Amino acid sequence: MKSDVKALVGKRVKSLRKGSRLTQEQLAEKANLHAKYISSLECGRENPTLDVFIKISNALGMVERTIVRQSAMLAANDIFLASSATFLLLAAFILLARPPAPEKA
Repeated sequence: MKSDVKALVGKRVKSLRKGSRLTQEQLAEKANLHAKYISSLECGRENPTLDVFIKISNALGMVERTIVRQSAMLAANDIFLASSATFLLLAAFILLARPPAPEKA
């Protein structure tokens, strides 16, 4: 089960990265992470921290929009359990975010 969540998060990171037309190397540079870490994360082999979610979200330009969406989801579902609220917030950065629209050249 735990690896299923990591795989799902990894797939979502990959989808968001590709939606932003970034390579793993470009995302890693923008997020101040290593490209090998991004690769491992996308393959579901990493257990990202809150700091990593924030770095990736910032690099993809989606933090404010995602925090608002997650806050609304938590309120709507009345989910404020201390042990799961942190996980839900972390996962929401990636799972619920939509990639920004590609910039027009």
